[in-house]
Amino acid sequence: MSQTFTQTFGGRLVEMSLRMQRVTILAVLLAAFALYAPGISLALIHDDVPNAFWLSLQSLGELWSFTIRPGNPMLRPVAHTPWVLTRELFGWFIPSIIHAWNIWAHSLNTVLVFAVARALSRRANISSTAIPVLAATLFAFFPFSHQAIIWAVAIGHPAYLMFGLAAILASLQVLGWPRWVVTSLLLALACLAHESAFLFGPILALTHIRRWRVQPVPLALAAICMIYGLAIRFVLIADQFAMGAPSAFRPGDILPNFLYFCQGFASWLVSLLRPIVGLTPFAFAYVGLAFCASVGLGCGVLFMRSRKAGILGIGVMSVWLIATIPAVFGLDRQYVATGPRLLYASSAAVAIFWSLVIWSLARGPGRQIALVLAVLIGSGLSARSTHDLTAETQRVSDGLFAIDRDLRSTAADANLTIVNTPWWNARASPNFLLGAEGMPIYQHEFTVNPWWVGAQSGTSRNVILVQYANWNTSGVVWTTATYGQPMQDSQVRAAVLKSTLVYRWDFDAPGTRVTRLARVRLGTQTPAGFRARLHGDLGDVFVTETSASLCNGQLTVDIGWYVSTVPVAATGVLLHGFDALSSQVLNSDGDPLNGILPLSEAEPNMTLIERRVIALEPTVANRLDHLDLGLYLKPDFKPFAATDQSNLALDGNVVRVEVGRKCA
Repeated sequence: MSQTFTQTFGGRLVEMSLRMQRVTILAVLLAAFALYAPGISLALIHDDVPNAFWLSLQSLGELWSFTIRPGNPMLRPVAHTPWVLTRELFGWFIPSIIHAWNIWAHSLNTVLVFAVARALSRRANISSTAIPVLAATLFAFFPFSHQAIIWAVAIGHPAYLMFGLAAILASLQVLGWPRWVVTSLLLALACLAHESAFLFGPILALTHIRRWRVQPVPLALAAICMIYGLAIRFVLIADQFAMGAPSAFRPGDILPNFLYFCQGFASWLVSLLRPIVGLTPFAFAYVGLAFCASVGLGCGVLFMRSRKAGILGIGVMSVWLIATIPAVFGLDRQYVATGPRLLYASSAAVAIFWSLVIWSLARGPGRQIALVLAVLIGSGLSARSTHDLTAETQRVSDGLFAIDRDLRSTAADANLTIVNTPWWNARASPNFLLGAEGMPIYQHEFTVNPWWVGAQSGTSRNVILVQYANWNTSGVVWTTATYGQPMQDSQVRAAVLKSTLVYRWDFDAPGTRVTRLARVRLGTQTPAGFRARLHGDLGDVFVTETSASLCNGQLTVDIGWYVSTVPVAATGVLLHGFDALSSQVLNSDGDPLNGILPLSEAEPNMTLIERRVIALEPTVANRLDHLDLGLYLKPDFKPFAATDQSNLALDGNVVRVEVGRKCA
């Protein structure tokens, strides 16, 4: 028979077998890992990229030299060590390995929250084994944790929480003189993972209050941590605030910043309010009311349960308040509202507080079952939100990886033009009242030779980012901000003619994606093999290759052109689709690159391999069998003569392209 903790507390029998507890926490751990495991396949995005380039210049020894270096003003050697180790072992910052560090850290933090919640409840003479399981569950699926986990550079937040929780746990459970040695070492590692970790000094002192007195060693450690935090803020990174950097603090930011953290504390109530009140200008007021109601309800329930439970709850809330200090009093409101990763450390206190409240409410089997179901439903909804955000970021990652693969196949002097590069994506209809529920994708300071292109493998090429309104589309579920040099038709055409590769980002259905619109080569020779020659008195153009595939209602057509003699009059490209009975079902005429580069505007001896992506209606997709491709003169639609390699005329002066139905 397995051991059990059984205690009558306030008239209620609380018991959970140790075996069941272990099975439950293992299930929570596996579910949390499964939720974030898809993040392993994500690309390096936003600040991941400059972080990779900064760290590529540092050895492990330099990283631990405690020197603030240009371009990377933060002293975070613990957080950066996994990155440098990855580079040393594998030659570059392999995205899957870099992302795995965050996911493992979150999994370990889930276990630590379980252990700390158990230690604190036992310290308060509450022997419920349900409290730590509830705390671990609420922490693992906290709705604002996604950014700290799937954004690789945010590893500082899981790392400093990990060492901070371990320090608290060591101070409570390690016996004898090694206790404070181990605790001090773990606090030092936390502070070197992220500058905000100095707050664990005061938290440690708060944990060791006995009869309103703090023990000397925790008090001394708290003082050292506070001195470290002040030194970081006012000495090492003071220039950021003096120069008015985006993260510079202003007194007017205190209340909005605090209310953003309040939303995290009362997220369950805010998520219920959101569909009722909508996106309202009074969002701050609603969040404030939800927070006050949550605190009142929670503390009331705890004190009704017992004085010890109420005091423990107040203590945990105090920890939460301390955890908010670095961001509330040190950062710009916009920075905070777009940085849910900042809530990661405080979410541990939120999880423990609400686990105590749920435990206090669970009187009788019926109510226990109802509350467990509520926790499971809430965790499921949070998991769905995180899954959707990860999936959208995965779409962007697929595009970045596709560009990177092409980069590695090009010469060192290759030129890329990328149109409508995504900068930020967020939900068109947020689940909460405050903040942007999305992910930064690219840094957006540079539009020429940005670091972020090719960062997945450390490949560098000449790149220009273009913002072209005629190609800009946005989805219904996700809103994406794009950036680049604003250009008109003629400017985009000129950029294309100087390029080796041309890409375009799209954001409408079926979702964010990148399309390689063209490969361009100048000064090429007449191809030895070709599909067709389209010629007339006014120009000579070869069709070098063709392919067409249909997948999920989306037709992808690749066409290779070689311009031997540039047509002297305006031309148009004919692209018609037919069913098996040769009845026309599609008309998709248009010049290459969405009309940007008519062949009459091309360069002589230029090879252009273009891609067209066409969304089809289901009825058209079901009937489509083949395409006819041709070239004609505007405005009289006079076709160019089409011949094969044997100079035999092709029927109808068109090239027939069979449509395949395999998804790549």
